[in-house]
Amino acid sequence: MVVLTTVLNAQTTYMVSVHAGMINTLRSTLRASEDLSDNMTATYSGFSPVGLRGTAKLNDRTSIGLDLIYGTASANFDRTDTVFTNGQWVYSSVNYDVTIRRLRTQFRFNRHFGSNPLFDQYVGFAVGNNKRWRKEFVNDSLVTPETSDAAFPISTRLCYGFNYFPIYNLAVGAEFGLGGPLIQATVSYRF
Repeated sequence: MVVLTTVLNAQTTYMVSVHAGMINTLRSTLRASEDLSDNMTATYSGFSPVGLRGTAKLNDRTSIGLDLIYGTASANFDRTDTVFTNGQWVYSSVNYDVTIRRLRTQFRFNRHFGSNPLFDQYVGFAVGNNKRWRKEFVNDSLVTPETSDAAFPISTRLCYGFNYFPIYNLAVGAEFGLGGPLIQATVSYRF
């Protein structure tokens, strides 16, 4: 058993990657998830998903790893209603600010292909949790404290990615996928 572990560790290559996603899907779906009507002019903000990934390449064709993906989205909007006060109808405007944060922790399996040692390509599948937190302010007062909101507690990702190694230990790359950011730019270090 000790011999097998030593041989496996001698052949295993580890890589740590930081990534930034493009196209904030959490922000794109905020209008539907918060039931914002079309007649409101909402202002959306938030940053695209960012993350940290660690992988272990077990052989030339297979790697396993752990991926952390974090993102936020906010919507700020006004709703105007009519209120009957002192015998007359009065317009009342209320400002809302809704913020959602999401963290996905996914275990992944990658299948590598290609024979160029400077250009590593892979297809991957990941599965993990989907943790979300939501809070709401009305007229700058917190009315809904940050609560856990997991509409669907499981997340998955199907992706294609590549890494280009201009230096033996350092790579730049990209990943295209469904489940999480549609596009990720990555910088990786291999040891």
